[in-house]
Amino acid sequence: MKKIILFLLLALIGNITVNAKTLTIKQLPDIVGYNGEGKYGIFIILAHNYFQLEFSTNQDGPDGSLIENLDKEIVNGNQTKYTLTFDCKRAYKNQLQIKCLGYDQLNLPILLESNQAIKYSIDDPEIPDTKECPEKHRLLGETYFSMTSYDRAKDEFNESLNCWTITSGVDSANVNKRIRDIDSLTFFIREAELAEKGYDFKKAKTCYEAAYKINPFDNKIEIKKIEINNIISRDCQNNREKADRYFKQKDAEKLTPVLESIINMDCSSIDVNWAKDKQIEMENWKNMKSRHVLTYEYDKGASLGISSGNYNVDNTSGYFTLRLNPNIFNIFRMADTDTLQTELNVSFGFTIPLYHHDLKSSSNIGVWLFFGPGGTMLANIGQKYTTDFSETEESAQKINDSRYNFHYAISPEAGLLFKIPIPGSQNHQIALRYTFQYRYAIDKKDIDLIGKTRHVFGIGFTF
Repeated sequence: MKKIILFLLLALIGNITVNAKTLTIKQLPDIVGYNGEGKYGIFIILAHNYFQLEFSTNQDGPDGSLIENLDKEIVNGNQTKYTLTFDCKRAYKNQLQIKCLGYDQLNLPILLESNQAIKYSIDDPEIPDTKECPEKHRLLGETYFSMTSYDRAKDEFNESLNCWTITSGVDSANVNKRIRDIDSLTFFIREAELAEKGYDFKKAKTCYEAAYKINPFDNKIEIKKIEINNIISRDCQNNREKADRYFKQKDAEKLTPVLESIINMDCSSIDVNWAKDKQIEMENWKNMKSRHVLTYEYDKGASLGISSGNYNVDNTSGYFTLRLNPNIFNIFRMADTDTLQTELNVSFGFTIPLYHHDLKSSSNIGVWLFFGPGGTMLANIGQKYTTDFSETEESAQKINDSRYNFHYAISPEAGLLFKIPIPGSQNHQIALRYTFQYRYAIDKKDIDLIGKTRHVFGIGFTF
């Protein structure tokens, strides 16, 4: 039983020791007159009534104490003034021991000269009740702030400013900063909670982190920050697995938003870099592989034609077409008696994807719409091209006065291009192209000569 009581007593003493705090003692510059008859000196110690001080010296024993006299007096209504008298020669270089329940012992050297009075103030800077109004409410505000009771903390800080004076010893700039901190904390926490409800976890994380920087001792903020990070990490992992599956399937429509989500939702740098790499790879197999088409174009009157263009899977691109009659190369070496008819047609425009069967490889089946403006020139050189009728109603052909006759038309066009896989090839397709061309003759009399419409067929390959 004695052992148990001794154990509990030691535990109690240990707990008191661990939880003990330290008082602060400060020498005051106040000058106090004292007549110590050439032998005595005094310590004057001021402390709030909250502290019950006990005094002794290191020489206390059966022969008495070095403290010759101790007087107590209540001053200012809430302070106690302790006056301790010492025989300066006898007490010199000894120590005054100051004890207060719940605090560590203070040891003050006794270095008094005869007729000397030294004034001290003892305080605990963390106890609001021992302070004047501005400091009291500032400390209460700090206490509530550390307890994360921000509304009450703000009220106390405002009260500190209300009773603040220039001689109060309180830095009003620090109090105002605390009020701004509380306003910012309240704003960030509210925004984080709203973002979390809206499943905007990136914004929630940013707001909780901003709040945590202001008060890193707020456990509730720290816990929420950890929870949001875990949600983001889990979502990032799920999206990465989903994106990997879509990428293997070459499903660009589903893959694109998942990759963008990984990049935008504040995933780890490893996940973000992975998603960006996949975006680049996706663009390569969507648009770079076998997107370019080259076709041979056959047109009545302009049988030598070629069309070149980009036919992307998911965005608009362009094409250019040139069609001509091989006779055009003979224009400059004709004899005066030779006749020749030749045609030149140029067009360009846009290509738009209409349909694609899949994207599992570059050899996909697809259909593209293309359209654009164009122009046609028809040349008749030394050729009979007009018809007239004589009075005998027998037809007769008349030669135009000019040897070189050129006829022009505006020829807008539209058509379809088909990509068809080549068996055994993973990189190229056959391209079939159909063009419908409308021809608007500049000169009305050339309508029959140039024609109103034209159908053009092309065949080629992709690369």
